[in-house]
Amino acid sequence: MNASPILFSPMPCTAETSVPRMTLPLCICGMGMVTALGQTAEETFTAYEAGVRGFRRTSVLGLDGQPLIASLAMPVSPELIGLTRAIALARPALTECLGQVTDAAGRRTALLLCTPPLDAVQLGPQLARAAPFDDLRTAWSQLLALVASELETNHRVPVRALLTFETGHAAGVVALRRAAQLLESGAVEQCILGGVDSAGERTLLERLDLLDQIPSNRVPHGVVPGEAAAFLCLRRAASRCPAVIVAGASYAHEHASWPATGDGLMTAVTNALAAWGGDPRVVAFMAADLHGRREHAASAAYAALRTVWPTQALPTLIHPADQLGNVGAASAPLLLGIAARRLLVAPRGSAALVVCSSSATLRGAAVVARPTWMVPSWHHA
Repeated sequence: MNASPILFSPMPCTAETSVPRMTLPLCICGMGMVTALGQTAEETFTAYEAGVRGFRRTSVLGLDGQPLIASLAMPVSPELIGLTRAIALARPALTECLGQVTDAAGRRTALLLCTPPLDAVQLGPQLARAAPFDDLRTAWSQLLALVASELETNHRVPVRALLTFETGHAAGVVALRRAAQLLESGAVEQCILGGVDSAGERTLLERLDLLDQIPSNRVPHGVVPGEAAAFLCLRRAASRCPAVIVAGASYAHEHASWPATGDGLMTAVTNALAAWGGDPRVVAFMAADLHGRREHAASAAYAALRTVWPTQALPTLIHPADQLGNVGAASAPLLLGIAARRLLVAPRGSAALVVCSSSATLRGAAVVARPTWMVPSWHHA
């Protein structure tokens, strides 16, 4: 890179003891995605809304002798592994995201990258048995440097801050708060927040099958492995922001995984709604990363019933993992992008709630909303 970053955080960003709430609204100026449903955000959204499923049989045989099911990005060669595969996912998504922002070049930028959990505590005792942590940490550190180099070399975007968030599904919500802090301080003018994750490697699929984590004849309730890259370009929301905004975000921790009380997610949702300050009755839908873990589904239901649901009739619940599989650390950026795109065509309501649950205890929630000046009065009816 041409200039040394003013910030570098290769270690996991952990939650603070105070209420971790986003400090100012952020405008989503651009987005890019590569998923099993499409090579762009628009392709992904169109296929998702049409009900297309990205689940396919792989060439990897499970313990029952049948091909394992996964949701893998079609443009990415099955021969690519490790860092090479992550780069193949990230590069087109990043290019698409910046291609939607005409004045990105030359602006001081922070790169915030969400990664899978890189330690046994964050990942959980069962899945940790399948994770070579030393190799993973090295690979994701290299990916961070390569993405930053891509920004500076190919897009003429000066990177002034590099941060990683190693907490999996909810990492993007933690990153939102950090992005707001950086933008509010004036240290940077825009933030590129992205998540990249993949379960497409043969060895990982075999390990997950061995641990009964993939749906098969033996495991009827497993989690379909997926892969994706999703990037968002975020800036401070001006008085007449031309796009959908992230109006509030917060995160918390669950005290117990089962029985699922949803207390941690409920706290995150309550604080995100409070940071937004809007009327919960205009929440058009809730987007959740329900990907097969029963405790996550129960927590999302309990949290919603105790926060948004009491104020209105039941809003729509969408859970893209049913079509995209478990996309891990790409969950929050991807859900935020889908929610923002969907909100623009929603017939009623002017906001959406996004909730994410990591493998361990971290839970995150964010409110995506159309700016008030963009919302006709009849949308509040």
